[in-house]
Amino acid sequence: MPPVQTTVIPIGNGSVSPSAMQLTSPLYYAPAPVPCSSTAAPVLRNWKGEPVSLPPHHIMSPVDLAMDQKPIVMRGPFTKEQKEKFRKGTGAGLKISPHHRHQLPVSMGGVIDEIPGPGHPAGNQHTTGKRHPNKKTFFPKKSLRNKEIREHWKEKDARMVERPPGSGQWYDDGF
Repeated sequence: MPPVQTTVIPIGNGSVSPSAMQLTSPLYYAPAPVPCSSTAAPVLRNWKGEPVSLPPHHIMSPVDLAMDQKPIVMRGPFTKEQKEKFRKGTGAGLKISPHHRHQLPVSMGGVIDEIPGPGHPAGNQHTTGKRHPNKKTFFPKKSLRNKEIREHWKEKDARMVERPPGSGQWYDDGF
């Protein structure tokens, strides 16, 4: 077996996949051993295998899933009326927060999770605690965030299946 090198690097360099790392603190990851003969740096990838871009000095959330994990979705059941609201790009008043995992836009390879937001019966898991360690100005324009959230709800509508057929109960089986 070739010799290996292990280093601790800031996560903000965008070159290391969380699935190949161990968290050593909220700011640093220890990459898994990589053979010294390797010349290509690992690339951070999302659950689809697409590359994820990290801005300089970006801090990953200590409570969010790794980028390579499938998105969290609320499965349902949902009513026909709620499904219609998803189709229009809204959250259907369910107090489910579409959260950009690690505060990264989908356009940069990010992932949107559906988590209980303010007023949800399960409690607010979105805006409490240490979920958002970066400045709120991360998105260059609020319109980018809003556009990605609208698209998320429309994609949710497209995934939904009525079970049993004719029951008026709609489910999102995820990805």
